[in-house]
Amino acid sequence: PTLLVYRVRAGEALDVLALDGPGKRRTLASNAGLVAISPDGTSALVEHGPETGPPQVVLLAVSNGAKLASLDLTTVDPSVGVVGYSGDWQGDIVAAPSASGIVLLRVAGRRIELARTMRAAAGQGVAEPRFVGASSVTGWTSTSSGGAFVDCDRVTGRCARAVPLPTARGAEGFPAWRRPAYNPSRPQEGEQ
Repeated sequence: PTLLVYRVRAGEALDVLALDGPGKRRTLASNAGLVAISPDGTSALVEHGPETGPPQVVLLAVSNGAKLASLDLTTVDPSVGVVGYSGDWQGDIVAAPSASGIVLLRVAGRRIELARTMRAAAGQGVAEPRFVGASSVTGWTSTSSGGAFVDCDRVTGRCARAVPLPTARGAEGFPAWRRPAYNPSRPQEGEQ
């Protein structure tokens, strides 16, 4: 088994590293964020932001870092903008945070294509999207009044605030971040 981790460099630049065992470390992707890992663990979808060229997502083989597919995000719906890290992968669909909400990408063989955009209120981004069953995606967003959990319908593409989060005070000048807790290494009831 391979463990994927980040190396944080100057200016919070991220590299995705693959740890294959004691003393066995390799760079899977430089200047990239990990969007999601395939359900079988053999592929990783990473994002490259505009700092390194046109924003794009790239599908990589975890075993050797081979590039399997890529999608230039400037060639799809402009509302997608930049895709962020920390998404989810179910079947052949990846949910990823985007500039205007959540983007669903279909990964089929050596192809990546835009399946749907789901826009949040006021064009806000939605962080850490997670699939909830077959028809919903949930995530969270920050607002000046504290933020909210957001539920999005995969069929209609509509998102709505589900649970408002009240303003909280941070510590030592840092904001208080409220986020859902999840553990992908522990399947939930009914999951395989």
